[in-house]
Amino acid sequence: PAVLFVIFILTCLLTNIMMNTSTALLVTPLFIPIAFALDINPASVAVAICVAASCPFLTPVGSGTNTLVVRPGNLGFMDFFKPGLGMTVVITVVSMIFIPNFGHYNLTTYDTDGHVGWYKQKPHVPLLLISQVRMERNCQ
Repeated sequence: PAVLFVIFILTCLLTNIMMNTSTALLVTPLFIPIAFALDINPASVAVAICVAASCPFLTPVGSGTNTLVVRPGNLGFMDFFKPGLGMTVVITVVSMIFIPNFGHYNLTTYDTDGHVGWYKQKPHVPLLLISQVRMERNCQ
């Protein structure tokens, strides 16, 4: 979970200087292989990335809606940073409680023999195709 926390914080900081979809697209291919290498459930890492990428509360440039209200509301950088810091801390604490402690119950998959599923195995296909490969294996 220390690695999960670092991934969460890095993604959260990055999503405040670029759009959240771009952040998720950029960090997912970097952090999922790290999760495999460190034997961490990559589904938990993916959930952490998604949640952290949805936290662009610190700056007006992290989200299009933040940018839209800057001029009409006569808002400055600190108008976003002060309340955004509190929201980011709360979301980080709640995420670091729930993702590591409860994520493995729903995010771990098992194959038909009862062995732990795909996340313990090194994929031989791109990560986006894993679910399709698993479905094909289950159909045979």
